[in-house]
Amino acid sequence: MQLRSKDKKLLYPHHWGCFGGSKLCKETYIDCITREVAEETNIDLKIFFFVKYFNRKFTRNFFLLYLKNIKQFKKKFKLNEGADYGFFTYSQIIKLSKVVPYDKYAIDTYYKISNLNNFKIRKS
Repeated sequence: MQLRSKDKKLLYPHHWGCFGGSKLCKETYIDCITREVAEETNIDLKIFFFVKYFNRKFTRNFFLLYLKNIKQFKKKFKLNEGADYGFFTYSQIIKLSKVVPYDKYAIDTYYKISNLNNFKIRKS
């Protein structure tokens, strides 16, 4: 997650949020998230992640990124936007005092859905 800068022009300044941004005209959602993450972190998603589209009737689109190689990722990662970054577990995220509300909602929703799915898988 990215700690947004204190710039008052931003929505939710100095809050933790997911990396991302606005889709350009005629750009696909996958192209958008690939471009935004590259701009913000210097990371090429095609090399480091499996990308899965996730949208549960949000006004925004979310993608889940599954890391392939943590060592190479840490070598390449460079924060280009924001005040700081961090890698958090869900239990750490819910303890953060300032999280962008729509990102928090998406994370909570995904966590609950994935836990329900995991429970169903283990139960059968």
